[in-house]
Amino acid sequence: MRVISPTDLLQSSSCQLKVGAEKALEPLFYVCVGVRELMSRDEKSSLSELTIRSLGVIETAELEFGNGLTVITGETGAGKTMILTALNLILGAKSDTDFIRTGDERLVVSGKFKLGSELTSTIEEIGGVVEESELIINRSITNQGKSKITLGGIASTTSQVSEFAQSLIEIHAQSSSARLSKSVVQRDLLDSFGDHQEILDSYSKVFAEFTLIRKRIADLESQISEREIQMAKLEGFVADFVKVAPKKDELLNLENEINKLGYVEELNAGIIAGLSAISGEDNSALSALNNSKKILENVRGKDYELDKLIDHFADLVYEINESNSGLERYLARLEADPAKFDQLQNRKNELVLFLKKYGREDSREAALERAITEASEAEAKLT
Repeated sequence: MRVISPTDLLQSSSCQLKVGAEKALEPLFYVCVGVRELMSRDEKSSLSELTIRSLGVIETAELEFGNGLTVITGETGAGKTMILTALNLILGAKSDTDFIRTGDERLVVSGKFKLGSELTSTIEEIGGVVEESELIINRSITNQGKSKITLGGIASTTSQVSEFAQSLIEIHAQSSSARLSKSVVQRDLLDSFGDHQEILDSYSKVFAEFTLIRKRIADLESQISEREIQMAKLEGFVADFVKVAPKKDELLNLENEINKLGYVEELNAGIIAGLSAISGEDNSALSALNNSKKILENVRGKDYELDKLIDHFADLVYEINESNSGLERYLARLEADPAKFDQLQNRKNELVLFLKKYGREDSREAALERAITEASEAEAKLT
């Protein structure tokens, strides 16, 4: 493999390679460095050194690039592709442990670039170091797959380096250039020959203002659209709320009433049996308690402690009598009502559908209470 770096080539703004006897040197691949139109927006930037260790068939190699065209030639397997791979790695390409030389634990590639003032400022702004207008990019890959890359001495990411490299260097292979296919690069190349920098600066300023205004308009339109959507949602919610008109604890009361009507026969039989045991005609519990109360009243006033017990017993008998009367009143009102049962079921279903649409809480009662509050707030926003 040979490196041909004539210093008297490429002093103009074009890159040309005249192939004569060199046709016998197959395969051939070349890298152009320092070409203003094809390599960088900063015409003073160029690749000056490339160091490779443990990459593919290369154990160690150090290449120095002068001004002009550098041609790398050699037979198949000599390592030409590895040089291009090394260059791609320091420019942020995807790593692969297969690149590591057999038997070694890691590969290391390093590139030194001469920068112009624009790119130097870019590196210094992110904390990188550029000494004497020279930037160093290092990349290492271990056989465990760990990859590290530094840009001007600071840790970086491959995506950051790759983005920066777009303004640093252009690699040409197979008669193609990915960067030259980008419209922004094409415009920059045309502008560099137009000799109308003042007009371009003025246009760029106006276009930046136009872009900012257009973004503000788009943001405002988006906000208006979002507000309209929110208002439509509120209007729909309020309309549904007014139609359903739910009340606090209504669902809980409905479910209780539905259960009651659904078990009328069982409730009726149970209450009758209970009342019969408490206040039946033959030796009922309530009759016995009332008799006991009368007997105890005969010994009241003989002992203070006993009087307290008699009072407590009298209160219990009174409570039992009241409970007995309450059960009798409940039994008198208890009756089957299929029409009312269906009506309550329909109302419950209406509330459940409303909560299914607007409720978020696990508890239906909590969801209903929140919906009532939000409906009041929504009505206030719409008025």
